[in-house]
Parts: sequence; structure tokens; C-alpha cells
Amino acid sequence: MSFELIIQVLKTRFWWLLLATLLTALGAAWFLDNAKAEYQATTSLVLDIPNQGPLSTAGFQRQLGTDYLMTQVDIIKSPRVAKLVIESLPPESLRALVDELLSEEAIATPLNRKAENKLTTRILQQLTVEPSRDSRVIYVTVVYPTAEMSAALADAFADAYMALSVELQVEPIRRNADWFDGQLAGLRDRLEEKQRLLTEYQQEVGILAIDERLDAATRRFEQLSARLVEAQAETYQVASRQLGFQHPEYKRAIRNETRIANSLEAEKEKLFAAKRERDQLGLLSQDVESAKLTYNAALQRYQETSLESRFNQTNISILSRASVPHRASGLSRNQGLVLAIALGVLFGIGVALLLEVINRRLHTARDVTRATGLEVLAEV
Repeated sequence: MSFELIIQVLKTRFWWLLLATLLTALGAAWFLDNAKAEYQATTSLVLDIPNQGPLSTAGFQRQLGTDYLMTQVDIIKSPRVAKLVIESLPPESLRALVDELLSEEAIATPLNRKAENKLTTRILQQLTVEPSRDSRVIYVTVVYPTAEMSAALADAFADAYMALSVELQVEPIRRNADWFDGQLAGLRDRLEEKQRLLTEYQQEVGILAIDERLDAATRRFEQLSARLVEAQAETYQVASRQLGFQHPEYKRAIRNETRIANSLEAEKEKLFAAKRERDQLGLLSQDVESAKLTYNAALQRYQETSLESRFNQTNISILSRASVPHRASGLSRNQGLVLAIALGVLFGIGVALLLEVINRRLHTARDVTRATGLEVLAEV
């Protein structure tokens, strides 16, 4: 179909073209009048990705950065953040939010669990979270029928996310602190028990005299050992004189040697007992020292975790808060009407051409020749 023929068809079907255009424009005008205006507000956040140390490769860090950003996006879009947003709203704003998003049923405030879950689902439908492709910026966007509430919700989502990020960091540390607190009681009881046993043993054996007793027993043992050697030498001399076993001098030498040997054996038992007492005292002292080191290490770790559990800082900062939008997002009324008229014209052209295909008409001499096979001699 030539351009000339199309123009001729449109002239012939002008009223259909006009009717289609008017109907499309009126339909668009009705839709724009009845559609709710929506306002879009955006809050931007910047994240400081945790450093993984000098051994991390650049590729791994980039992958970590991408995964970390997407994890944060999922956290922002989680129902937990939405519930924090609902809890942070003042009563009048919450009432307006319920009336707007849950207008299909009457719901009273404060919300019960079922109503809160419904509102959480609806409020998340108004939210869009997009990470920047080449930076650590995340854009939190809320689309809402009122301009002030759209900005308030965008900022509320950002603040709730920052609060939750701190809680997610601190929550496991608090559990560790509670665990250390429970362990400290047992470690403290164990240390006190070891110290009690050491003190009782020191009192029993006399801690102030044990070293003196050991030294004295050692000296006596050495002296008796020397005297025994001398007595044995004397006995040998007497025996070498061959006086006989019944000789008084030989019997006296044997009695002296036996007495010294018995004294040496008794002194040996005292020396070993003193050494055992000293060894036992050393073991008890080691137990106390070990229990003290364990308790001090646990106490230090508990103090560190307790301090960390009170940490309220985050690696997230608000780059820019949402500003109240001055106009609704999307097309304005005039832009919508212009677009509707353009679409109406295209729709009208389509209708005219379709009618032409269904019911062909003769518009030019060429059409007559094509339809009858006869040459047209003149046109009036």
C-alpha cells in the first residue's frame, strides 16, 4: 500500500480516525483524574565495607563488596526493618499509613500481630532498594500517595536499617558476654577451692617450717651417712683382727653400726616425707596459679565482650536524606493528555487501515483498473 493510498484511506475514514482519537483521549483523561498521584522520595546511604586484611586479593575483595552490598539490600527489604519503621512512626502518621494502605478494612491502632504483618507487607511494596553499580552507595526509595509521608518513610527505612545493623553486630557479642558471665562464676569457685586447699595444706604442714625441716633432714641424713661409713670401717677393722664374733669389742662395733643404720633409715623416711610435702605444696601452688590464669583470661575476655556489647556505632552513614517531592512521579496531566492523543491518532490510523482491509473501497483510477481490468479514460 503506497503512501498516497494511505492518505486517501485516512481521508475516507476520517470520522473513524477522529472518533478513535477522541475516545482514547477521553479514556486517558478519565484515568488521570481517577488515578492516585504518587510521590517518590529517595534516601541514599554509603557503606564502609569491612577490610579483609592485606592478604585478600583484589578480585576477592570486589566479590566480597558485591555480596556485602546485596546482603545489605536484602536486610533493608526485610520485614524486620519494616516493623522497626512502623514502631518508629508517631501515632498520627501510623494512623494515616493504616488508613491509606489498609483502607479495605477497618483496623484500629495499636496494631495486633495480624494487622502489623499486613501493614509490613504493604509498606514493603512501596519500597525500592537499589545499590550503585560502581560505588558503595545504596538508594532507598519509597513511592507513596502523599509527598511528606514518602520522604518520612524513606528516612525511616534508612534509620531503621542503621539501627538493625548495629543490633546484628552486637547481638552475638552479647550472647558471648552472657556465656562468659556464666563461666566466670564456675571459674571463680574453682579458683577459690584451689586456694582453700593450698591454705589448708600450708597450715597442716607449716609452710614457714617446711624448707627448714627439709634442710635439717638433709643435713642429718648426710651426717648419719658419714657416721655409718665410719662405723662400717670400724667394724671392718675389728673383724680384721680376728677376735671372733663373740668378742665384746666386735659386738659393740656391730651394735653401733646397726644403731646408726637404723637412725639413717628413719632420717631417710623423714627426708622423703619433707620432699613429698614440698612437692605436694608445689602442685597445689601450680593448681592455684593455673586456675588464676584461666580466671583472669576469662575475666579479661568478658570485659572486652561487655565493652563491645555496648558498642552503638555502625559502618553505615546517610549520604543524603530524602527531600519532600514537589510533584508526583511519572507523567503530568498535560504530558499524559499529549501522549494519549498521540496514541489515539495511532490507534485511529490502525482502525482506519483495518476497516479498509475488511471493506475495500475504490479511491483512485488505479484501484478501478486493478479491480476491473479496464483502463480509465477520464476522471470527473
